[in-house]
Amino acid sequence: MSVTVFENPCPKPGQMAATLRRRLQTCEKRIIELVDWDPEYFYDESLSYEEIDQLKALLKKRQRILNKMCVYTDNEIKRLEVLNAMFIDAIRQMNQDLGNLHDGRMNMPNMEQYNDHPTWLDIMIYYDFYAEDSVIKMPEDDYYGSQFDKMLELLCAEEKSLTYKGCYGLCRQLGDTFIEETCDGRTYERNPAIQDLIKYHLYSVPDVLRMNKFTLEMNMKQSRTLAVS
Repeated sequence: MSVTVFENPCPKPGQMAATLRRRLQTCEKRIIELVDWDPEYFYDESLSYEEIDQLKALLKKRQRILNKMCVYTDNEIKRLEVLNAMFIDAIRQMNQDLGNLHDGRMNMPNMEQYNDHPTWLDIMIYYDFYAEDSVIKMPEDDYYGSQFDKMLELLCAEEKSLTYKGCYGLCRQLGDTFIEETCDGRTYERNPAIQDLIKYHLYSVPDVLRMNKFTLEMNMKQSRTLAVS
């Protein structure tokens, strides 16, 4: 699942923006040093609990700086609108896929042995850094001066340690009545997936704008008891 970008003039950095840009680059340098980043290899995700706490603090600082720098150019607003439309369609598809999984499981023969325990069906959408073209270039890149590729790789790799994975999900127990959730008519300020990425993760607004690939993941969890006579 991918989205596209629009071209538009980028903002010209004033004195305050230039100062924030330097602070951002210093912060990102410290982040890379902390995780011992080797550009020739993938990030190995082998941080201690103490290092995770230090990383969180640095990433929160980076998030604050980037959000303070964000001026919402016409181009960035258009990009948010594209993301908003994509998430509206994705949530509609998630409802349909979850309903199909539920109905398919209900009609599956010889599964009564699992019905003594709850069967849970869930589907979620999450940012997928490792997909091709998962980080896009935007005209505002030079203005921010961030190493977006490296930072988004790190944030995605450590997502479970820093917050949780995913930005929107649906869950249903087998046999429950399903009330469809929609985002129709919502703007990006009220889109739950966009708001989750911006408010409850360590992504900044400029980070989210550059996310270009997302994955829908569906799971079914069921169990049964085995007895030895």
